[in-house]
Amino acid sequence: MSSSEINNHNYSNKKGFSLIELVVGMALFVTLIGASTMMLFTALKNSRKSAAINRVRSDAAYVMDLIAKDIAYSTAINTCAATNLTLTRKTTAGDILVSYALDGATNRITQGGSFMTSNQVQVSTAGCAGNAMFSCSGPAVTICFSISSANGIDVSDTEDLFFRTSVVRRNPGT
Repeated sequence: MSSSEINNHNYSNKKGFSLIELVVGMALFVTLIGASTMMLFTALKNSRKSAAINRVRSDAAYVMDLIAKDIAYSTAINTCAATNLTLTRKTTAGDILVSYALDGATNRITQGGSFMTSNQVQVSTAGCAGNAMFSCSGPAVTICFSISSANGIDVSDTEDLFFRTSVVRRNPGT
């Protein structure tokens, strides 16, 4: 091949990519992988947060329902202190004493000394009137507590989840 034939050779039929095309393609690929990775980590974080919120809500609902049921069907309130409630409940086997307390050492709610809330949540009375978990007025008992995840996962954007309800005893003094 002569030098004139080389200069006149048509390079448009050449197969493959130019260096610029390869660099642009790699840049697009890296950008796509980076965006995908960010979305994956965001989804994982949101999944952990959602699981923590569900755990906290489940524990709180369980505790609130059980205490409210026992209060509603109690025949007497024996002790009503800020973090301790003892009541008498009539059963087919006779009257039994049921006690609930907020264990300050573990920040968990107990029933008769057994933990009702899991070790993955922390309970406090912050935000409750007089920092009282239990407040009694005649046949009515108010239950109040806030609950958060114990493993450091933020369960809300601003503060702990807050639970409060008042229950009126159905059988006072019977």
